[in-house]
Amino acid sequence: MDLLGNLTYKEDLNQIKSIFSEAELDKGGCLDMLEFRQAIKNFRDDLDEEVIDAVFMKVDVSNDGTINWCKFLDYTVLEYQQKEALQTFDLSHFFPKPMEFAAKCHSDIIVKLLFKDIPKDYVSSMSTNRNPPGEYLSISRDGELIKWSDEFTLLHKVNINKTDDNCKKDKWVIDMAWLYELHMVAVCTTYSDIEFFDLVSPDCKKELSLTAIDNCVVTISYWSNGKKGVFCSGDDKGGVMVFMSSDINIYGLFNMNAESTTGRSNKISVRDQLKSKSRNHMCFRITGLHEGWCKQIRYIPDLNAVVTCSALSDTGMVVTKLPYSRRNKIRNKLFDSKKGILCFDYSTKSRSLFTGGFDCIVREWNPYVPSNCMFQMEGHHSPVQHIAVNSQSLKIISISRDDELRVWDLLTGSCLQKLLLTVGGLSIFCFCYHESTNLLVVAATEIGILYGIEKSREWEYTSHEEPLCTILYSSSFKQVISGCIGGFVSVWDILTGKKVVQFMNTEDRKIAITAMAFDNLQRRLITGCKDGTVRIWNFNNGELLSDLQKVDKTMVTDIVYIDEKIYISGWLKRLVWYSDAKKDEEIDSKQWKCYHKENVRFMVAYDSQLLMTVSYIGNIIAWNTELGEPLFRFNAERSLRPLDPIRVFDKVLPVLDTATNLSPTDTSIHLSVLNHKTRARTRESSSAASERELTSSFTSQSTRLIPSKHGEEHDVSSLDDNSKKNVSANNSILSSPQVTEKSGTDEILDKPKITVEKLYFLRSRKLGPDAATLLTSASDGYILAWSVHPDGGLLGKFKAVTFNASFITTMTTDENDEILITGDTNGYIKIWDIENYCCSKKIVKEKGNSVEISGSEVKLKYLIPLYCRVRGDKSHIKGEYEAHGEWNVCLDTPDLLCSFRSHLSRLVQVQFVDRFQLIITAGLDCNIRLWKISGHYIGNFGQSLWQLGIFDANGKVPIDLKRVGSYQTLKVLHEGINPFWRCDFLADFHELLLSGESTTHHFKEIAKIACFPEEEKVPVDEIEIDIEIPILYPNELSQPSQTEKSATENATISVGQES
Repeated sequence: MDLLGNLTYKEDLNQIKSIFSEAELDKGGCLDMLEFRQAIKNFRDDLDEEVIDAVFMKVDVSNDGTINWCKFLDYTVLEYQQKEALQTFDLSHFFPKPMEFAAKCHSDIIVKLLFKDIPKDYVSSMSTNRNPPGEYLSISRDGELIKWSDEFTLLHKVNINKTDDNCKKDKWVIDMAWLYELHMVAVCTTYSDIEFFDLVSPDCKKELSLTAIDNCVVTISYWSNGKKGVFCSGDDKGGVMVFMSSDINIYGLFNMNAESTTGRSNKISVRDQLKSKSRNHMCFRITGLHEGWCKQIRYIPDLNAVVTCSALSDTGMVVTKLPYSRRNKIRNKLFDSKKGILCFDYSTKSRSLFTGGFDCIVREWNPYVPSNCMFQMEGHHSPVQHIAVNSQSLKIISISRDDELRVWDLLTGSCLQKLLLTVGGLSIFCFCYHESTNLLVVAATEIGILYGIEKSREWEYTSHEEPLCTILYSSSFKQVISGCIGGFVSVWDILTGKKVVQFMNTEDRKIAITAMAFDNLQRRLITGCKDGTVRIWNFNNGELLSDLQKVDKTMVTDIVYIDEKIYISGWLKRLVWYSDAKKDEEIDSKQWKCYHKENVRFMVAYDSQLLMTVSYIGNIIAWNTELGEPLFRFNAERSLRPLDPIRVFDKVLPVLDTATNLSPTDTSIHLSVLNHKTRARTRESSSAASERELTSSFTSQSTRLIPSKHGEEHDVSSLDDNSKKNVSANNSILSSPQVTEKSGTDEILDKPKITVEKLYFLRSRKLGPDAATLLTSASDGYILAWSVHPDGGLLGKFKAVTFNASFITTMTTDENDEILITGDTNGYIKIWDIENYCCSKKIVKEKGNSVEISGSEVKLKYLIPLYCRVRGDKSHIKGEYEAHGEWNVCLDTPDLLCSFRSHLSRLVQVQFVDRFQLIITAGLDCNIRLWKISGHYIGNFGQSLWQLGIFDANGKVPIDLKRVGSYQTLKVLHEGINPFWRCDFLADFHELLLSGESTTHHFKEIAKIACFPEEEKVPVDEIEIDIEIPILYPNELSQPSQTEKSATENATISVGQES
């Protein structure tokens, strides 16, 4: 394993095996954690005990307390397999996007594609968010020359054959070279001359011709470093010509002062250039270098040599070392390859040549050792015609004649990706690869574009390819586990942001993961899917430990692990639990009685005896897990107090795909409609039995609960008119119409106007009538605080979102429930101080006794800087209550400690890491992000790496938030530095209006925000904001007085003068 040092695989296994043999103190063939720790310490004394214990827990996934050599070996093998699979999976997406096509502008086959970067000096003052721009040139066989932008927008189109009056109809273009310093393009055709055309003129006039060439030129190329220029060509007889200029900007490519035998200034004779003795120009010609056609020619500055290749085996590739003066001799090195070489490329990092040919093999050559190749990569089924090397990422791209593209790993020689390219129904004739942007362009009669992974645009790539469903944090291994609707589970190291393991929930097809949970020791992962599948994994190596039999093929909505039992909820409307059996034990399971009329959305456990569930219609039911019976229920639209649960009679489903069915408590099927008296007797007997069972437990302040009589719900049809009015007045809470139940088992509640979106338990608080231990978020944006107690009920509520159309989708707290972190549908994170919220005296649980929290501990709220708070934000008047008969609901809003936007989409999960004071957020934008409690952005999992505590202050703001973030968000992300945006005050203005302060204060604050140096302003039309312009007087604020109106006018004038 990695922690045991940089040994070879065989040495590593042998030494670990000897450690197990030597440390086997009890002679039982197993090591416990203490023995394993001591054994590793003898081998690696520089390792912390925490790291060693983490390894032990990874191996001992079954929680036996011991591990043996076989178990350790099995885990190690699976871990290496997962790492290899993860590496292959990550690298296989070198071209992750499907091919795009440019507009079809050529009518014939495109014979050459070239790209030119705009010089860096030209773009030094431009934005650095994108790569330096450039231009493409493409030319077809009929002479049609097109200039494209780097985004393949048509810039100019001309036919060079039509500009030449002496052009013959049977003249075809073979190859092209771009002399970008001279603003010319060189073209070789089916005739022997090489022609040079001016790109500055609109009609691309022919400037000059290189004549007196003995054979037909079939390939040309040009290289320049901005000063020195090298132009080379190869002909159909294997001959090579090279023209060199010491300074192409001053002296040009050719010696124009040489004696001319043509008699014309626009024609340059090769013979004249060979006779020239200019110090600034050199010309070489080598005849018969190859026995056949030159397939490709290129000057490589690292070697100071011209490399050519041919399809014949005897002279497959030749490296011609160029002399530095005419006195030196030209030296050639011949590389022999069976069946010849069709293409080649050079890697500047590995300083080696890569070739492809008729034998379908990609080879790596040392340019100084022509006898044998260094390495070869096999896999193509037809001749390799095109090849390119990415020296930075050490990848090789090869394209064969059957249009199969393969991406190879230069280090291992393995094939990482295979793609079948189709461009216009014809074989690929030419291609162009831009290494810095990792952009591959192929052409036949059309142009196809493949966008690859690009380092300078990492923000475009997300943590998952598909939207996330949930995330978990394992404090034992310091890992973040995420699951997406594509069926993938990823494990991330929170200390570095690196992906450790990735596996798929199902092998044959993609099935969305809808729920995840840990076991009690966080060593195993339990996943639930859309098709009802529930599986148990060792998430550290992707091993499938158990596959639980499905009760139904409906979606699993939530999973909770309590006391060696796995509780499952979903569209079955009832709860099902499975026993967490050992490997050789039989798995027991049971279905509870149905008390939900709709699908169960969420579950949350307070401890081993209390479980809360909520359905789509807003019914929150408290369950006693020991008895499997409901205790009471909450419904915010019907009552402030606990209500009696109502049994729903339906069919109990058997377990699918099993020989024996489950043994439910009640297997009878009620098909007839029961009258009101029968239903009342059933409820009364059930309540009495539960009360007798649990009364003694409540007197001893245990967490066991009994059904409540104080909030008992009555059938409205059996009451008189006065009683109906009283029930309606006492049970209404959110100003919604009173909902009544119909008699009979087929009774259906009306669709609620406000649904419950999330449940969360404050587990550090002790259950009591005056302590809010359950928080629920409603679809109207409120958070409701409940006392989960027979004498409890709704204790408080507050608005937790800024925008009326949003609501809270996820909540979490620290281990002491000092702060509440909420995430909403717009991606906003808000941190609230709830230490004393709806709790007269903060009480925590400790071994069954109540202990008051001392004030000497450092509170988390003091770690949040003041600049994180919303400017001008003030809570409602403390002590404000809403009276409902004899029951009061607190309307106090907890102090908002921090508010910023973390994602542009809905948040699906928020986790708080107590040990490091970090916040993990996951959104529907497929991203998982890590933040400090102060709102400082650390990184995005899957995009960048960090070293927590050492290199975690990158100072960057996510590019999506930088574009549309509000003033408050950017102020938090920039650690209190006010963003200098002209229209930032709109976002802050919206938050100021909602704060409840006077309009005068609002405009004074806006004037402060709007007054900044003019040179730092950004044009308003370039800014996107994430809010709408608010109205001046919302309903929450009173109309301003005459004095306030005057102050408003003055403030508006001052802002207008500044702008």
